[in-house]
Amino acid sequence: MQKIFINIFFWVFSIALSPVGITAQCTNKNQFFASGERMTYGIYYNWGFIKLKLAEVILWTKTTLYNKKTVLLIQNKSKTYEKYAWLIDAEDYYASYVNPISLRTYKHIQKTVVDGYYTDNEYIFDWENQKVYANIENSKTKRFKDTIPIQSCITDLLTATYYMRIIDYQNLKTNQKIYLPVILDTNVHNVYFKYAGIETIKFNKQARKCFYVIPSIVETSTFKSGETMKVWISTEKNRLPLKMESELWIGKILAVLEKFEGLRHENTQ
Repeated sequence: MQKIFINIFFWVFSIALSPVGITAQCTNKNQFFASGERMTYGIYYNWGFIKLKLAEVILWTKTTLYNKKTVLLIQNKSKTYEKYAWLIDAEDYYASYVNPISLRTYKHIQKTVVDGYYTDNEYIFDWENQKVYANIENSKTKRFKDTIPIQSCITDLLTATYYMRIIDYQNLKTNQKIYLPVILDTNVHNVYFKYAGIETIKFNKQARKCFYVIPSIVETSTFKSGETMKVWISTEKNRLPLKMESELWIGKILAVLEKFEGLRHENTQ
């Protein structure tokens, strides 16, 4: 379990990477969340009868100004519980300044520490000049700057997880794949996940209809390859990611929505 990136939301994208250049689908508009939303997830490791709550992940949004523009600031933080630090010791903070309708990224901040390995990255998206200015530092590399050409629809890791909520699933065919270019370090990867239809799951002791999404996983020493990750997004107006799970070589990791507030629409399910 060493070096597992504890934020399962970002596993959806950080390990579902395709080197093949494919046109992204980024014409959707956000009608599902706004400033003031806050979601709290429990991260669990499950193996047979063993179920350990390793961490808590919090995501929240607020309105702010960036370069004199009104933007949506999306933030995320997570930290493993001290009693499980021997298994995985992680603390993360991400922030993205985005257009509240299109989710186009203007600025992204990434600060993570996993078992002593840290990253401290900042990205400025200059859409007028079609460039991303990256400012990178980590445990193995002294701080350096780089310039990356902008691809159509390019986004960051945190915004990509929110973009999954605004996809027009009703007009997708079962097993259709969705692609989105995501910047990681100084590289751009075409992330993809597959829409697998509508599935009803049990959530808070109630049956909830969900859009069922399956990201593709690259095999590592921790994760099995293939379609071993599953994501369930509510079909109601807020499109809440209710549950995620990913199979490991031993056991699996679960992320479960445990608290939410400040929803844009009344929760109808």
